[in-house]
Amino acid sequence: MRSKLLREKYGVTTHEITREQFGTDSYTLYGGPPHYPYWSANDWALMPSTTAKSTLILRQTITDPVYNYGDQTSSYTSQPNDYSIRNAAIDYFLHLFLQAHNQAVGNGYTFAMLGIENSLEAEQQQEFFRQLDAVREWQKETNNFVVTVQDFYAAARALPLQQISVYGGVGQSDPDERAWWVTTPKYRVRLRLSGGVLSITDLRIYDERFSDPYLEQQAKSMGWWITPFVLDGSRSDSTQEGQAARNDVFKNRPESYSKLNAWELATNITDVMMEGTNNSFILKADGKEIISFFPDSFATSFLLANTEWLTDYGEGAWGLVEEEGIFTTFAHPELLVTERQNNKRLLFPELQLGKADGKNSNLYINNRYAISGRNPVRLVFFPKDEQGYPVLLRELPSVSLSASDITSSSQPAHGSNGMIFIDVNSVVPMRANAVVSADEFSQDVDVYLAPNCAQQLGYCLTHPIETYWYIRAILSDKLRFLQQQKQFEEQVFD
Repeated sequence: MRSKLLREKYGVTTHEITREQFGTDSYTLYGGPPHYPYWSANDWALMPSTTAKSTLILRQTITDPVYNYGDQTSSYTSQPNDYSIRNAAIDYFLHLFLQAHNQAVGNGYTFAMLGIENSLEAEQQQEFFRQLDAVREWQKETNNFVVTVQDFYAAARALPLQQISVYGGVGQSDPDERAWWVTTPKYRVRLRLSGGVLSITDLRIYDERFSDPYLEQQAKSMGWWITPFVLDGSRSDSTQEGQAARNDVFKNRPESYSKLNAWELATNITDVMMEGTNNSFILKADGKEIISFFPDSFATSFLLANTEWLTDYGEGAWGLVEEEGIFTTFAHPELLVTERQNNKRLLFPELQLGKADGKNSNLYINNRYAISGRNPVRLVFFPKDEQGYPVLLRELPSVSLSASDITSSSQPAHGSNGMIFIDVNSVVPMRANAVVSADEFSQDVDVYLAPNCAQQLGYCLTHPIETYWYIRAILSDKLRFLQQQKQFEEQVFD
């Protein structure tokens, strides 16, 4: 997105973009300034500018500073349809809203923007009205204002450029779980206190010469806007798929989560304070100064390793240079274009058309047993090229079936990883063999369409083998439901 074009051709002075999210709603915005409005770079709206001469960018809704990072549930924002996913209510909104207005004094002002989807259910609409009632009560207090976009833009123009902002918060039910986002025009640092461990879990490098990945090309299936980073604690190693993001929680970390990739600063911490002005912030842990932040650098006595993004030739593309405990940012923007191609999984995981490799592609059996006439057997095909990277196929895979009474249907490929759902169905009970083929890949699988014994008791009493299929189908359904429920619960922390 080129904000210069919006401003000069269409006169757009203020533009709203979506909150930080990974692989949601067919697009990803990851690594930008997380809360406070900022002046954008000319060639990439997700990149802040060092001047106040460009379009002012606002981020949608209030995000949870602790738990929105790496979240896959889309349930940690101030939107009613988001937090209702985990049965949170108005008290969670108040937690986020009042917390947003209780930030470090050095920020100069506090900010919160409410959001609502355009197709909410009736109860969620009522929840939004409850939010507005809460804001009305808050507005009655001195120095609390609700302003229009035009008035906010005018006020922002009158303020000096914000050199450093800090957006911090605590867990709603566990105040010992804390996080701070420190943002400057040159970098973004995420600090996390979890289980008494203080760490840096995310570090982005900003340079307004970095260009939007779609500046000269069109998005093919999904949009991927990921800012250059040195450390991404939500994706622990470079072999993970691009959409694999996880929260940086230490305390009671779910077993399904990979080991957290972080720079540990201190342990057994009970109290943390962040103090500062427009030009510098200092973080203290249990009264001891840990790290100081400045517009283009930060200082700490702790040793930090791997502070540069290295190309395949060992050249530093962006990162931090350390001298006597001061870490200063650097960037070579021209290298970002090639690194997006060389490290697609991490920087630009947009899929390209390709062929399914026979060894790297795989066919996942979601449920081998199903009930005929009720639900299909579902197979999931993951096409990958010879490097093991997901691809989009030019044609759907072919499915050969061993019986004429059985049918199959395939859904269009998913834009984030190219996976294709293949459903096999039959109106009569039967066992069949399905052969799935695409390019160099081919695999056969036996599937079982069971009778519906709840409605065909007489048939099942005289067909014990088919009855066994029915029992397997019912048990498999329940097991999958429990597994999905467990996965969701592991992602809900507060």
